Amino acid sequence: MAPAVFRGVRPMPIERVPDPVAGPGDIVLDVRACGVCGSDLHAYASGKFAGGDGPIMGHEFAGEVRAVGARVGDCARPPT
Repeated sequence: MAPAVFRGVRPMPIERVPDPVAGPGDIVLDVRACGVCGSDLHAYASGKFAGGDGPIMGHEFAGEVRAVGARVGDCARPPT
């Protein structure tokens, strides 16, 4: 995948990273849209982010479920 990665004050590069794998309590999405919120903008402008250097930005996602962990309930499983 190719997300925007926080690397301090501007720019925020698009980098190639390995595709995520669903752990037991995880859901992996094929992201179709991702919002940018005030905390993302503040980190981008200030160069300060609680997660340090390297986190993938954005956290308001919409997409299709690609993988579901074993402990995730049925509500997150795609229809068959």
